Order: sequence, then C-alpha cells, then structure tokens
Amino acid sequence: MKIKGYITTSNDYKIKKIEVGQKIVHSPMSSSYSKILDLKLTKDGYFEFEIQRKEMKGDSNFAIIFKEEGYETEYKFVDIRKEKEIDLGTVLLKLKE
Repeated sequence: MKIKGYITTSNDYKIKKIEVGQKIVHSPMSSSYSKILDLKLTKDGYFEFEIQRKEMKGDSNFAIIFKEEGYETEYKFVDIRKEKEIDLGTVLLKLKE
C-alpha cells in the first residue's frame, strides 16, 4: 500500500527530513504488524512511502504520525485494508508554542 501527500509548516519552513511513525489505533496489536518502507520526500514537500502489511485479524485503523523537531506532532488516521493507495492531501505541521 502506498501513502502519499504533501507536508508543509505554518511558517513555510521547507522540511528536509521527517520522521514518520505508526500505530494501530483500536486494537491490542502492536505496530509490528506493518512496516514503513522507502520514504521519499522532495524539496516541494511531496512525500510517499509504502506500508508493508502482515496478516491482520484485528482493527485495521492506523495512525500515521508525522514528527519534526520544533513542531507539533500531526496524526492522520487511515484504514490500510480498504485502499491500495491513500492520498493524505496536505499535512500541516504547526510550530510548538
């Protein structure tokens, strides 16, 4: 499954690297049931990565977590079993106060 979109900040800072994490939302399973592969980030903020899934019997709702030092953490919630490609649109990271 491919996840894609754009990432920007509230002060137009051009992000050079982002940390992307994940967790299963409503399930006792840990995030070891999937793995993020091949994260790409371009100068204009476009990102894409693949999620490699293992067999899942529980909830398929995942939180995709975007982190950058100095900014609030942003969460996007997706169902990774329904789609082959998910476009998250634009993810906005806000400066920490």
